[in-house]
Amino acid sequence: MLVKGLLVATLCAFALSACRDLNSPEGCAEAFAEAVYEGNTAEAFKLSRIDRGVPRTDAEHTAFAVKTQVLAKLIDDRKHETQKLGGIRSVKAVKTSFSNDGEQAYVRVILVYGNRTTDNERVVLNKSHDGKWVPNPDHQI
Repeated sequence: MLVKGLLVATLCAFALSACRDLNSPEGCAEAFAEAVYEGNTAEAFKLSRIDRGVPRTDAEHTAFAVKTQVLAKLIDDRKHETQKLGGIRSVKAVKTSFSNDGEQAYVRVILVYGNRTTDNERVVLNKSHDGKWVPNPDHQI
């Protein structure tokens, strides 16, 4: 029975993330929040593009190492909190605002946990050089 429940939960999560428009700030924010709260470090890193670029100097390497460790710790903490609340039932973007220059988006997301409690978080995204929205790992949930 537990295996069946896990399979259903996994399929629901896959269906939710598969239909998101990752080119919109709302879709990207929802996907990032879901990845963080479910403990999917690889997906959160991919969405935030934290793993792109090769540090060239010692200072860049140190900054990169610190940034990845901080984000990985945040994801691990959120995963454990989420598990205690019955996992993620849904993630929905409810309000989006933009910086004056349009280069940052601030998306308020509502998380509904398995035990039906809710939480809201703000995801900050930067517009990348290719026009896509990228969660800013320096200003995250």
